[in-house]
Amino acid sequence: MPPSRGSSRLCSARTVLVVAIAVAAVVSAATSCGGGEWRCGGEDGGGKCISLNKFCDGIEHCEDGSDEPLGCTNCNRTFFGETNVKYPLRVTGPFQRYLPFVCKIAFVAAGKEFGDFVELTFLSFQIGRLELTRNQTSVCQKGHLKISEWPEDSKDWDDDSPFSLRPPIRYASIYQRPPMDDTSSRTIPHFGEFCGSMIERSVTFFSQTNNVSVTAVVPSRASIPSTSFGLYLTYRFLKRRPLDSGPASFLGNHISGTYCDKEFTDCHGNRRCRIRTPNFPGFYPRNITCNYYIRQPKAPEGYTARIILSQPNDYKISVPTGRPTSTTSSNFLLSTDCISGDSVRIFDGPSVRSPQLLEFCGAGALPEVVSSGNEMLVQINSAPYQLLSNSRVEIEISIRFEMVHSESLEDDGRCSYTLEGTRRRYGLLHSPRHTMPPNANCTYRLIGASRHDRIWLYFVSFFVLVEKQAPAASSENACAVSKLEIYDFGATHGNATGSGSLIPEPTHLFCGENGPKLCAHAADYPPRYLPPRPCEIPDESYLSTGSEVVIRHRFLSFASELLTSSTSSFTARYEFVDTNQQGTPIDHSECDRRLDSRLSRKGVISNPRNVFLYGRGGRRNITCMFHFVGLPSERVRIKLRKARLKSSGTYCRTHFDAVLQRHGCRMLPGQQQLPAWALLGASEYWSGYSSAIGCVCDVVIDRDQQPLVLESLVSNVKLNFEVVGMSHLEDFDDYFFEAEYEFVNDTTCESGLRRQTGLSGDGVFSFRLPTKTFFYEVPSSSKIIRCRWQIEASPHKHLYLKFRGLNASVMEECHFGSRLLVYLDPRAKPVANACVDSDRPNLRGDETEVFDIFSNTWYNESHDGFQRPDRDRLFIEMIAPLQSASFTMNWLEVTRPFVRTQSGQTLRNVDCLFECPEIGACIDPELWCDGTLHCPSGFDESPEHCRHFPVAYVACAAGGVLVCLVFVVWFTIRRHRMRKLLKKKEIKKLPQDDFCVESPIG
Repeated sequence: MPPSRGSSRLCSARTVLVVAIAVAAVVSAATSCGGGEWRCGGEDGGGKCISLNKFCDGIEHCEDGSDEPLGCTNCNRTFFGETNVKYPLRVTGPFQRYLPFVCKIAFVAAGKEFGDFVELTFLSFQIGRLELTRNQTSVCQKGHLKISEWPEDSKDWDDDSPFSLRPPIRYASIYQRPPMDDTSSRTIPHFGEFCGSMIERSVTFFSQTNNVSVTAVVPSRASIPSTSFGLYLTYRFLKRRPLDSGPASFLGNHISGTYCDKEFTDCHGNRRCRIRTPNFPGFYPRNITCNYYIRQPKAPEGYTARIILSQPNDYKISVPTGRPTSTTSSNFLLSTDCISGDSVRIFDGPSVRSPQLLEFCGAGALPEVVSSGNEMLVQINSAPYQLLSNSRVEIEISIRFEMVHSESLEDDGRCSYTLEGTRRRYGLLHSPRHTMPPNANCTYRLIGASRHDRIWLYFVSFFVLVEKQAPAASSENACAVSKLEIYDFGATHGNATGSGSLIPEPTHLFCGENGPKLCAHAADYPPRYLPPRPCEIPDESYLSTGSEVVIRHRFLSFASELLTSSTSSFTARYEFVDTNQQGTPIDHSECDRRLDSRLSRKGVISNPRNVFLYGRGGRRNITCMFHFVGLPSERVRIKLRKARLKSSGTYCRTHFDAVLQRHGCRMLPGQQQLPAWALLGASEYWSGYSSAIGCVCDVVIDRDQQPLVLESLVSNVKLNFEVVGMSHLEDFDDYFFEAEYEFVNDTTCESGLRRQTGLSGDGVFSFRLPTKTFFYEVPSSSKIIRCRWQIEASPHKHLYLKFRGLNASVMEECHFGSRLLVYLDPRAKPVANACVDSDRPNLRGDETEVFDIFSNTWYNESHDGFQRPDRDRLFIEMIAPLQSASFTMNWLEVTRPFVRTQSGQTLRNVDCLFECPEIGACIDPELWCDGTLHCPSGFDESPEHCRHFPVAYVACAAGGVLVCLVFVVWFTIRRHRMRKLLKKKEIKKLPQDDFCVESPIG
């Protein structure tokens, strides 16, 4: 029923009276009482001064009751006060429950002794309620509270009502938006609303400016009588002091034209950067979005910058989750289950289009969140409608400079890495050092340099975070936590170029806590993780069957009640193992190889590069043999182009033998510790003998140096590569060689040799270098020529060699002619070392001497001449300059004048008819007095022997003549008898055509 006209006049009169009293009170307060006070009794009254919050609070504080006029309210008021004095304020509910209720209150800090900013502490709050809609968004129903830093509508300042938000005249000059943090350039958002019940004991708000407005709105409650209203708070005006900013704290540079966006740069060193929500440490307003851009523009040379966000103090992060039934203060663990409440989003880049690393809400400590680059974005969103709670966020910013190593993985921006064996042979694999987005994958593709490469992989560490109270770990549930897959591409699935497609099923799959095999002891040897005891296969490591391996690491989404910067991580070491070797394997050996001239006449050989044959792969010693096999007319020439064969101390030394013109190895004893050495030795094999053709150790040969040449005299050569005493830090990069080999067709030694052999066990052995042979032309660039021959005696005979030359056992060079080395056994030292020249036999004749040499068994009396299983031999080796390679020598087959029996008795050799007394050897009778000197002194041709009638020769000749005569007489008589017999029997010869003239075998 509408009110009558009389009642309207009464209300108007009462309103005028209230206005008059209020104006008088304000004028009186403005003239007599201090700031934020009101005088009792009106304009002419002499009452006491009370604070503005006691005016119209429902309690009479003045004796005359003037502070509680009829119909007054503390709404639509502006409050001031002295610094650091806490004023309580209770806002009563509306009198007319059938009319909408709007209550506006302003709090102004007037500066100086009246403060610089405002603190509001809500002790009791109940306005409307917070409900969830069908689409799970929050909305305030039946009332709300809105807080603004300044009036949103300028007309509020021009209202003539005595209850308006206009300040008294004395404060009008200071009641304005202060120029702090270029506030005048900010875009003021449309702030959201608070509603519902406050469960916390108190909620505090700190203003950024010097004025705050609070607006409470309640619609008509006629249809909702159960809805209650309650608002009780305290306000205080504080001086601006380093409450939220210290000398070492940097809160960012405000971005012009925005409400709360800020930019951070150079957050390292003494500059401590912090992200703080507006009004921190108080709660932040509703319906705002704050962007915090973090950037590190520079990094020291050789380093990369990563941004790290963290907050170890769980009090400084409290973000409403959007659940109406609870508050964030009761939840002490951050959550990713933000239904409709506030959220904090972290992006790995400068914009919201960058990968989102994390979105969280709730309360608790924030572990480290690390960026992949030098830029990051943190975005804080507050919902338009929310419970009144202590919402706040402070995040610490730091910069970490990480050294960029040569083995650092090169990311293409999608956490996909390609590691090629052509670029680097070994390195470390690790999960990203930065935070990964949920449900992201990292792929590591290892591609060998050739089809012979294999990948050796072992894990140093593996970590996976599993939820507490997780269900029984079935394979499906376990894989929902984390997943690590290894794909091994064999020869049928891919190739070394990475063009093979992904095989359908992984070779190895690890889910949850079921991780890969670990080589735990390798973790004690950072940064290369090379333990003294290598990681064994297959118990502690993996070896691929092909030349390509793909590792895929999956980072799954965070659980709703769990938050960490990484759910899974690992560190592994990889190495490309080169299994390729030249030549053909010998008897399935690991590194012995055969090289045949019929398959390849020339090529390159090197040590094996398989790490499992060296110290780092688990072995201290290695021996590899290269067997060269060629045609009988070929030699093997090896040029050592590159080598590193080190030796500990002086255990092995390489020396050059000027006599043999070869390199040799000399082992020196007396080492105090276990020696470590490496050598490369070559030997040739011929006629059941072997001899060294060269050896090197403790040398370093580079490609720009003169190559070291090893050349054989035959086509059967074995080159041995041997290393002893390697450590777990050494491999084929510490001991290696690379050489070129060639099978050379060379018949020079046989073409220039002249053998003049008599019928009675004597001969002449000579050599003259031909200018050209049928198979081989002597190169003019060769420095020396090397040949070797052997002279073999008849059965049961010894050899005697004689030649004239200059003793060269102490001479490094033969300045004329050739150097001859005579061996009794090619495995022993030579028994003669002489310089000879057949073209100039009289040169330096006063210094030359005659070399008399017997074969090996001559000096060994334990072997009877008639029981030796093999023929006696002498070995002759010639080393000569190309221009003067020539010599001549004589040889004889001789026997002993005496023999020793097995019982030790010495008997005269009955077959020794003629003896050279100066050498004590018997020669063939045919050589005695044949006109050629065979004994060194010429005893066999001396006149006293050869001038007597040779009775023996004459007797032999006479006997021969007599035998011939007897044979002739017998033949003549027999023929005569046959003729007589034919005549008696009349036997006639057949015609000539009857004889068979064809071959009996067709």
